[in-house]
Amino acid sequence: MRGIGSGFLARSPEIARFSFLLVAVSVAGIAAEYRFDSWTTENGLPHNSMKWLIQTRDGYLWASTGSGLVRLRRPPLRRFHLQQYPGILSDRYVSFALLEARDGSLWAGTRDRGVVRYKEGAFTTLTARDGLPDDQILRIDEDAQGVLWVFTSKGLAQWRQDRFVPVDAPEFRNNVVPRP
Repeated sequence: MRGIGSGFLARSPEIARFSFLLVAVSVAGIAAEYRFDSWTTENGLPHNSMKWLIQTRDGYLWASTGSGLVRLRRPPLRRFHLQQYPGILSDRYVSFALLEARDGSLWAGTRDRGVVRYKEGAFTTLTARDGLPDDQILRIDEDAQGVLWVFTSKGLAQWRQDRFVPVDAPEFRNNVVPRP
């Protein structure tokens, strides 16, 4: 019985060195393909807890936090918050409620002030005054036809023709929302 190292590579040190080099270059190439970064309040995040993270078609990462929205690509991070942008009425974002729609607009749900839409460089907040059943958002989805669905703590609404239309769906009342 042969032991470890007594095979073909042990008898051909040049091939063994070449094989090791080939494996090392392959691993280095794979590692170079990925980059790992960590973001905290120390380097720009408004809060150390991200609620949701998505990548939009333009390559940006958007994060919703308990203290604002952040757009990431490369440092520096860009924070969007209510003190700086008049179209934002709350910085208290929730999980399951950050989405890029087919038209390229970004939608973010808040805990207390409806949804924030970012479209063509401007923020707009839409609330119960705009047709949402409630201002506490639980989830935002888009269906295969491109219809935006907003789940709130008191019901469901669709975004159609630039306005919210409440949907009579008793199964989605009283905080009963299916999770993704």
